[in-house]
Amino acid sequence: MPSKLPLLPRLQSWLRAIPFGKLRSLLLASVAALMLCGCVDYEVGVRFNNQHSGEMTQTVKLGDRLAAINGLSAQQWIDSLDARALKLKGKTQRLSSQEIQVKIPFTTSQNFVQTFNRFFAGQPAAATLAGEPDVHAQVHLDQANWLLILRSHLRLDIDLRSLGISSPEETVLVNPGNLINLDFRLDAPWGATSKLRGDQAIGGEAVPGGMVWHLKPGQINHVEAYFWMPSPLGLSSLGLIGLVVGASYLKQWLEARRSAELRSQAEAKTPAKTPAKTPA
Repeated sequence: MPSKLPLLPRLQSWLRAIPFGKLRSLLLASVAALMLCGCVDYEVGVRFNNQHSGEMTQTVKLGDRLAAINGLSAQQWIDSLDARALKLKGKTQRLSSQEIQVKIPFTTSQNFVQTFNRFFAGQPAAATLAGEPDVHAQVHLDQANWLLILRSHLRLDIDLRSLGISSPEETVLVNPGNLINLDFRLDAPWGATSKLRGDQAIGGEAVPGGMVWHLKPGQINHVEAYFWMPSPLGLSSLGLIGLVVGASYLKQWLEARRSAELRSQAEAKTPAKTPAKTPA
């Protein structure tokens, strides 16, 4: 009877159960690397359209080897993503037999944080059934209104240690980067900047409209970014002030023009004085 666990957790279990010698460890690591190279491409994207509109996307593409070797468990994993997205009012689109894209809308920054954390908290029952790796992610978003612009500070911590394959002595046998390609992308109206803070921080790569971070499986990743958006409240206030000033100026101009017209009409009605005749 085939195992219900995906290939990566299964290999982790096998490797931990085998008595390791140096040669055997190297051989098993090599076999695992060859089998899993480029297994999964997984991109998590967050796009802010404005202060009150945005979308979280996840694109998962399974490699040919993983789909062929472990198709049933891979399908269970995709189904669990689909189920979690639906619970958060999201939708899924099958781009191909091996690729799926999840889209989950959000409104405010608070709604984004709740949506992101709820999705990656997962559903324990579904995760156990599908045998997903134990991945933890937590996002924080602080915002400050600078009158006309909104400054946002995003902090993301992702624990990907469960994606590594190691010996009982916790020695990494396979470079986890060969098992799964993980990216986090942030898009904002005025772009974003990356901030390195802490030993676990990773730098981002600038792309049109935002930044991309290439996450490192097998360890904890810390992402920090700053981005700016126009503030609807500030712009509305500025527009209101401009409207009031413009209306006041227009009123003064109309009053001045009306006064000038009245003076012109009064002068036209006044008969011209005939110059006095000089006696001969």
